[in-house]
Amino acid sequence: RHGTNVFEKIAREGRKFHIGICAITQMPSLIPKEILSQMNTKVILGIPAPMDRNAVIESSAQNISDESVEIQMLDKGEAIVTSPFIDFPLPVKVSFFDDLVREDNSYKRGGNPELVGL
Repeated sequence: RHGTNVFEKIAREGRKFHIGICAITQMPSLIPKEILSQMNTKVILGIPAPMDRNAVIESSAQNISDESVEIQMLDKGEAIVTSPFIDFPLPVKVSFFDDLVREDNSYKRGGNPELVGL
């Protein structure tokens, strides 16, 4: 089809060639719906803009319409993962790399990793 975005074609047909797309954006509403709907697994961070939240909600494998407020309020390091391979939206907490290094160094020195940064 003439005029088709190359990313739309990859999103639609890439699997048969073992090619996938990983998009990272703060504005998912700018990704064409044809591409967003083909992306199976989504790691959703805090999205304050209603238009961007709706784009993610409408394209998710599960019905996450009840999660709109939670998606808006996610803090740094918090995310919701959706995928056709899991039955429900999965909340996750990701540690900051600097905190992990600090904790690891404290543990190696014999300190209590629970008290790091206090």
